[in-house]
Amino acid sequence: MISQEIRNILEFPIFFNVYQRMVGASRAHKIFVEEYVQPSQGVSILDVGCGTGDIVKYIPDFCNYIGIDFNKKYIEKAKRKYGYKHKFFLADASKQYLMNDNIDICFCFGVLHHLDDVSCRNLLTNAYKLLKHGGYYVCIEPCYFPDQDWFKKMILRWDRGVYVRDLKGYESLMIDLFKNITVARRDDMLSIPYSMVALKCIKE
Repeated sequence: MISQEIRNILEFPIFFNVYQRMVGASRAHKIFVEEYVQPSQGVSILDVGCGTGDIVKYIPDFCNYIGIDFNKKYIEKAKRKYGYKHKFFLADASKQYLMNDNIDICFCFGVLHHLDDVSCRNLLTNAYKLLKHGGYYVCIEPCYFPDQDWFKKMILRWDRGVYVRDLKGYESLMIDLFKNITVARRDDMLSIPYSMVALKCIKE
């Protein structure tokens, strides 16, 4: 796994953004938004764990976007770069209720594998409460699959997040809240050999 020293370095936005560029996160953001978030005219979007906010480059201007993260430095960077047209707040979705308004879409890009099961369930419960009926939560996470080769598994073990799960592990976090869950495996999102799973959960 990544050493604690490197984890600490990645807490700083400049190093986090360099790492993101190295692994091809920008292309992954674009695919994730276009194929899984699928924003439409006028929708309200909550991005939980928005980091430094770079995913907003692929969020259409006709959406009402809000990004939250518990890293103060990330939020300050996001506000400086994108605050002229989007809202960013310091918040921890795994510990607190986020807002009063209902939203159409809540998403997480690579967040759950940083959280233990209790924190994940708290985050998902808060997301569920915020969603309108017919709205959806969508995430993409690194994932173990039975047919992965040793190198891909090694990459996942080195991941910054220490709670990378298999598909059943992710589904078990959601199934008590969401009954309508669709799943898509992706091995082509990043520039490194990296297996991910996208899960889309509709609030009925």
